Amino acid sequence: NEKFKKANFIDPEIKKKFEEKIKNAIKFKERISKAEEITNKIQRLQKRMDELGAVNMKALEDYENAETFLLEAVSIDPSSRDAYSLLIEIYDKTDDYGSMLSLAGEASDDDILSLFDDYLVKAPVISVRSGEYTEVLDVEISAEENLTVYYTLDGTEPSESSAVYTGSIEIAGGETTLSAVCADEKGHLSLTRSETYTITLTAPQAPSISLSSGTYTSQMEITVSVPDGATAYYTWDGSVPTASSKVYTGPVKLLEGNNIFSVIICDKNGMYSSVTSRTYVYLPPQEETESVTDTETGADDTETQE
Repeated sequence: NEKFKKANFIDPEIKKKFEEKIKNAIKFKERISKAEEITNKIQRLQKRMDELGAVNMKALEDYENAETFLLEAVSIDPSSRDAYSLLIEIYDKTDDYGSMLSLAGEASDDDILSLFDDYLVKAPVISVRSGEYTEVLDVEISAEENLTVYYTLDGTEPSESSAVYTGSIEIAGGETTLSAVCADEKGHLSLTRSETYTITLTAPQAPSISLSSGTYTSQMEITVSVPDGATAYYTWDGSVPTASSKVYTGPVKLLEGNNIFSVIICDKNGMYSSVTSRTYVYLPPQEETESVTDTETGADDTETQE
């Protein structure tokens, strides 16, 4: 300190940073001291917990006091396995499933969460992870046998009044948050599992038609390019095709007369392209009619005499 006081030539910014480091070091030392104190108290609590027998009024009072301290302990040191283990034991002995579930919901460390494996209903598993996608998703939820899965699609917390999962869920365009829980026969819920999907769907390109507009005197076929997984619909009267229009399954022959051929594409995501149209005039050649004469038939007007 004496050396520091004499060092008046030190830059103010450096001096300020140095003072901050000293303050942080003091705070860290105090935190370590408090953590050691908590550890010692947890050890004493563990000994007291071991001494407690059946759950009676005195035991419950001791549990409540221990719970208050242990909750403070985990707020200071979220990685304390001892504190979490004791809290789990308290909630288990007092049959306080709700508090145990809430405690698990506040934990983020996988090692800590593993402590709850033998006490809580197993959480569901969602097949598709959060992310950005460019196609409609079919998401499945799996759970252990004899558990019921409830889910929501609006980001709200699922409960037993939410939709029951019975099969794959289609997630379409936009942003969707899928949340799911499991429930056992007693109505105990698991931790909630959630995934958020951002799906951006783009319309397919307008279809290309092989035959150009024009007038034709011979029978021609029209071919439409259809991407994999998509369906093409067409009309002959110039109207915009819809899903109820005729489905393109292969080359289409020209219709006689003046017609407007229109086609549209619907991809696997249910997105429609713009319409492509062509105008065709098909005039098939007329068949020539030949006159039939007696000469052509080889008729002979000469009578035969005997």
